[in-house]
Amino acid sequence: MSTVNGLILANIKGLCIRKRWKNFLKMQEVLNKYLEGLTQEQLRAVNSDSKIIGVVASAGSGKTRVLTSRIIRILVEGKADIDEIVAITFTEKASLEMKERLRKAFNFFVENSKNNPEQLTLWRHREIFLETARISTIHSFCARILRQYALRFGLDPEFSIVDDVENIIKLDRFIRDKLKAYLESDEDTVKLATELSTSGLRQILFSLLSNYIFILPHAEKCNSLTEEKFYSYIDENIKNEYESIVKEKLKGITTLVLLSHLRKLDGGITDSQNPLEQKRRYLIKLLEMLRKSPVGGEELRNYIEEIKIFFDEFKGKRVSAGLDEEIKRKFEYAIKKVWGSEKEKRGFLNGIFIDSWEVPNKQKIFSLTRNLLILFSKIVEEWKEFKRKQNILTFDDLIYFCIEFLEGAPEICQEVASDIKYLFVDEFQDTDSLQVKLIDLLMHANPDINLFFVGDAKQSIYLFRGAEVKIFQDEKKK
Repeated sequence: MSTVNGLILANIKGLCIRKRWKNFLKMQEVLNKYLEGLTQEQLRAVNSDSKIIGVVASAGSGKTRVLTSRIIRILVEGKADIDEIVAITFTEKASLEMKERLRKAFNFFVENSKNNPEQLTLWRHREIFLETARISTIHSFCARILRQYALRFGLDPEFSIVDDVENIIKLDRFIRDKLKAYLESDEDTVKLATELSTSGLRQILFSLLSNYIFILPHAEKCNSLTEEKFYSYIDENIKNEYESIVKEKLKGITTLVLLSHLRKLDGGITDSQNPLEQKRRYLIKLLEMLRKSPVGGEELRNYIEEIKIFFDEFKGKRVSAGLDEEIKRKFEYAIKKVWGSEKEKRGFLNGIFIDSWEVPNKQKIFSLTRNLLILFSKIVEEWKEFKRKQNILTFDDLIYFCIEFLEGAPEICQEVASDIKYLFVDEFQDTDSLQVKLIDLLMHANPDINLFFVGDAKQSIYLFRGAEVKIFQDEKKK
C-alpha cells in the first residue's frame, strides 16, 4: 500500500512540475514577445546575470527601456518580486515615467495570461502594488527610510520637506539673524566682516550653508589640524581639484575642436623648419597625448605651460614675421576659434590654463578660509538645530541624515538592505559622492544585492548640484 501511495504522490509531483515547467515556458514566450525590438547589446544587458552591471549609452538610445525590461525579466523568472526591487531615478518625472512603463508592461502580461489564472492573479497584484513600489528619486527613497525609523533616529515622523525656494528664504533669514548676533559678540566674526564686508560675509555663509554636506569634511579637517597642516591640506586640495578640471577639459569636445582646426592647417607652411609649423605639429602630438594619458602633477603643469607659451608666442611678431599673409590669416582664424579674440576672455584656456598654478595672496586667502570654516562649524550646528525644532528637512538633509543614521545603526542598515535583492539606478552620471556612499552602505550591509546602473557621462544634468561624472566613470570601470 505504501508503495502505491508513493507512486501516486510521485506521479502528482511530476504532474505539478510539468505544469509549472509548461507555465514557465509559456511566460518565457510572452517575455520574448515583450522584448521584441531590443538590439543584441540591449538584450545582453537585460539577460545578463552578472552581479554588477553598468550600461553606458547616449541620450535617446533606450537606456530606460533596457532598465525596465530587465525588471520585467527578473519578475517573470521569479528571481525577485516587486517589493524586493529598488529603482532610483533623479527626477520625479523620471520615476513617474518608469512606473508608467512598468504599468504598461504589467498590463501586457495580464492580457497574455488570461488562460493562466495563477499568472493572471500575480500580474494583477503587481499592478496594484506598483503604486507603493520603491521606484522613486533618491530623496524620496531616503525620506521613506527616515520616516519608517524616525523614532529610533530621534526624528518626528511627520517632518516636512522644504523645497529649494522655501529653504532659500528660511536660510537667508537665519543667516541675517545669526550674523547680527555674532557681530555683536564675536571678535573673529567682526574681523571677517571687516575684511570681506558684512554683505560679502553673509553671501559666503549662505553659499557654505547651502552646500553644507560638501563643506563639512573640510570644516572637520580645519578643526582637527594645526594651522600649518590645514594650509597644506587646502593647498593640496586646490591643486588636485585644478588638475582634475584640466584633465576633464583636455578630454572634452573643445580639445577635439582645437585639434581639428590645427590639423586643417596641414600643408599651409611648406617649410618644415618654420618655428610656427614645428610648434603646430608638436602641439597636435602634445594634445593627443594629454587626451589619452593619465599624466598629472608637475608633469601636467609643465605641459600646460608649453601650451600657454605656444599661444603667447603665436601672437608675437618674432614667430609670425615673414609668413605669407594668407597663411597667417588661416592660422589666426584657427587659433581664435578656440582661444578667442584679444578683447574676449580666452575661450579654450579661460579658467583652465591660468598664468600660474599658485594662488595670489595665498597665505591671506588660506587664513580667511580657515576663519570662515571655524565660523561655519559653529553656525551649521545651529542651522541643524533650527531645522530640527521647525521639524523640517531639505532635500540634501534627507540623504545626509539617512547616511548618518544608517552608519550609526548598522542593524537598521542591515534590516533596510536585507529587503533589497535588486538595486537599479537610472541616469547614474547625475550621482554625487554622497549618493554613491548610500548605495555602497546598502551593498556592504547586504552583499547579495545585485546592482544595475545606466547613464551617459556626457549628459550630467545635475553637475551644478555636485554631481560627479568621475564617479560614474569609476563605477563603470569597476
